[in-house]
Amino acid sequence: MVNTSDFDYFKEEMGYRLADRVLDISRDIEVAVDISSGRGFVTRHMENVKKLYALEMSPSTLEQCQMPPEEQNIFCQKINFDEDNQKLPFPDNSVSLVTSSLAAHWINNLPGFFSEVNRILKNDGVFIGSMFGGETLFELRYN
Repeated sequence: MVNTSDFDYFKEEMGYRLADRVLDISRDIEVAVDISSGRGFVTRHMENVKKLYALEMSPSTLEQCQMPPEEQNIFCQKINFDEDNQKLPFPDNSVSLVTSSLAAHWINNLPGFFSEVNRILKNDGVFIGSMFGGETLFELRYN
């Protein structure tokens, strides 16, 4: 049987780098939301947040999502969520940080997605994301 985690080295590296960027934020992060968290490529590396929500469409993947170690005293919650068809389950201006690593290319309505991210972010909130660029893997488009 193939262990999918054997092939997640790129997602793991990108998640670690994204979480490392969060450490550059000098103010307190009360509420952080990781959208399309997968198996916790970003969430497991979070350190300087008080509440962390992991949103993932796949229930089985969400079950595998690793959160920060308990000794960090971060309130963590996993939420099964389809970012294509729902409003983000947070009030307006209530989130300090939104992250999304290597997942936005799967979202069919990017303007709607970013509108929702903007809606839930506080006025001084931060979005940090990573996604594949326009010329990435162009060989796959040509046969």
